[in-house]
Amino acid sequence: MNIQLLSDSIEVIPNFPKDGIFFRDVSPLLKNTELRNTSIDLLAELVTNTKIDYIAGIESRGFIFGMGLAQKLGVSFVMLRKPNKMPNTIQVSYGLEYGKDILTIQKDAIEAGKNVLIVDDLLASGGTFVAGCELVEQLGGNVVGCLCLIELTDVPRNEKLISYKLFSLIKYSARSDSKSVSKSDLLLLQKRKEYLSTDHFSLDSPLVDDDRIVLFSHPSMKSIAENIVNTSSHFRKGTIVWNHFPDGYPNIRFEHLKYLENKRVVFIGSLYDQTNLLEQLSMIMVLPRQFIKSMDIIFPYFAPGTMERVDEEGILATAETMAKILSSCLPVTKQGLPILHIYDLHALPVRHYFPDSVIVRMESAIPLLKQKISKNITIAFPDEGAAKRFKFMFADYKTIVCSKVREGNLRNIKVVDKWNWPLDDSKCLDDVLIIDDLVQSGGTLEECRKALQTMGAKQISAYVTHAVFPNKNYKKFFNRNFHKFYVTNSIPEISDELEGKDPFEVIKLDELIKNTLMTSYEIKSVETQAHINKFIIYVASTNEQKLKAAHDSFLHVLDSICGEHINKITVYGVDVSSDVSEQPINEETMTGCVNRLNNLKKYLEHHNYKYDFIVSIENGIACDESNINEDSKIYDFCYTTILSNIKGETRIISQTSEDITYFPAKYLIASLKSNKTITAGSLIEKDYGIKTGTWHQLFCDFTRLNMMTRCLETSLKTLM
Repeated sequence: MNIQLLSDSIEVIPNFPKDGIFFRDVSPLLKNTELRNTSIDLLAELVTNTKIDYIAGIESRGFIFGMGLAQKLGVSFVMLRKPNKMPNTIQVSYGLEYGKDILTIQKDAIEAGKNVLIVDDLLASGGTFVAGCELVEQLGGNVVGCLCLIELTDVPRNEKLISYKLFSLIKYSARSDSKSVSKSDLLLLQKRKEYLSTDHFSLDSPLVDDDRIVLFSHPSMKSIAENIVNTSSHFRKGTIVWNHFPDGYPNIRFEHLKYLENKRVVFIGSLYDQTNLLEQLSMIMVLPRQFIKSMDIIFPYFAPGTMERVDEEGILATAETMAKILSSCLPVTKQGLPILHIYDLHALPVRHYFPDSVIVRMESAIPLLKQKISKNITIAFPDEGAAKRFKFMFADYKTIVCSKVREGNLRNIKVVDKWNWPLDDSKCLDDVLIIDDLVQSGGTLEECRKALQTMGAKQISAYVTHAVFPNKNYKKFFNRNFHKFYVTNSIPEISDELEGKDPFEVIKLDELIKNTLMTSYEIKSVETQAHINKFIIYVASTNEQKLKAAHDSFLHVLDSICGEHINKITVYGVDVSSDVSEQPINEETMTGCVNRLNNLKKYLEHHNYKYDFIVSIENGIACDESNINEDSKIYDFCYTTILSNIKGETRIISQTSEDITYFPAKYLIASLKSNKTITAGSLIEKDYGIKTGTWHQLFCDFTRLNMMTRCLETSLKTLM
């Protein structure tokens, strides 16, 4: 949604609460469900890269936006209130732009050392925000920023506010009733677009002869896939563009089969959210048809495995149905059956539900856990099922087996067995670790902890491979009843929320998955990070041809100059303005190119995005502007600017393309008649009825893409 629609919904009331003040009333925005939800989404995007433990909302509209934001981000919410509203408070007096007031907070609201974001609907002088910051800091909290929906400019600002990071969605002049959102504000709210190539097959593409393992992933598993690709010279990222039609059904594109033929292919997916099931089943059905050599499918968490058996008629065992649905989607590859990898399956018999059309490989994350724990620790299993699954992996550890015992209407947990218990067991309960495959509500783990504590256990930790935690149930464990709570990133949507939050420690499956695959493929070479170059490239446009030109030029040049190094590049595009006409002419082309680069640099600095290169590309026309007629010789050319930020050293180089394309002057004359709001190229494409961006080859033997790519390559060779 355009942010201007949000702005238009905010009512401006002059001379309230006193003469000369333009009051910005957000009530109409709050009435509209779509606008209200959109405002929360956009506010959340502003703090994407900020680690937040608490949101402190300022009374009263800060409660509305703060609570909505806390709900979306899954963090705690606390109130900053006016006096005499809450017991056991501390307070700060502050000045408003039209008076004085007091702000309070309860003394136990925030845990010392935690990160706090202050939220209100509007920022004027900033006195209220500063008071909120002072209150949070008095409790030992760390203020990570002040966020508001509306920021009023042209207001004397409280000097203390300079010390804090400020996030605002919409800026207005305090002296005007205008609702217009500036170009600079719109720029900062643009979303970056990652370049994913699904171009038609090209014989000269480096992907044709690339024999690396092709690693595809569902977006929910992107972090695992990227970590594997970025740390190994044996993998490359496979391209899938995951979109949906308006009715919600998948609209998916992926790379040409000629890039996949005779390749080893891996797909990492997730069964955590069943709404993503159809699109993933569709992909794993189609990939083997691309004449691939082999296929490994990795679903770390087999969610239906928790419903694995039928005890009476009329119950559906979804583990069996899902196993057969999955298996029915998998054609054979050139080397035979696909392999399905599952980590720490809830019930081992489920593996037998899969028919012979797929090979099921049972994996475990326990070896990763054992790298982190002491041999002196005592292992506890919360029930017999967990003991059956994991006891053999801890054969040389002291072990406790608990059981769920029904007493009347209550089901309690009691210790029923011990293994490897020494004669002198005085220290066996000093450090205990509860092991299970997954956690949902956490009730079983908590009851087991209490039972162990009753036995005399001093320090109790827990481990589960799969942190399911529906409805954010993990919050109940933030009170540190457990010394440590280990989980893996088998469900990144949850583990990302737990990263860095006590008592949780996230164990990454990435390296284990990579090593398992390499062993399976009999790849024995040692991975050396020194031989992998990783570059992040931002392009000042979301035009597909410009993104491809940047991607291909960097790959070609870097491969030619980096010797044996493997180059991994990620290309993002941001739709920034050139601040010149749609049809630039002569020097206007260079100006527009530099403007795009500077606007993108502001965007990256605002969002604190790291980058190695910024690329700006502008196509324009060269001609004698003082004398243009039907017989004039005019041509299209390309101008590029690259900013390098390698190792903190900034270098900039600009280049005019050697390739030029002469074309009939009548199209430029028509563009000038539109006041340069319509490009000559678009007029040519309309006249000839051809695809956008393809008009150059009507008049020469190269494309616009060729022109941009060669120009960038020339610059890069000089720069590197």
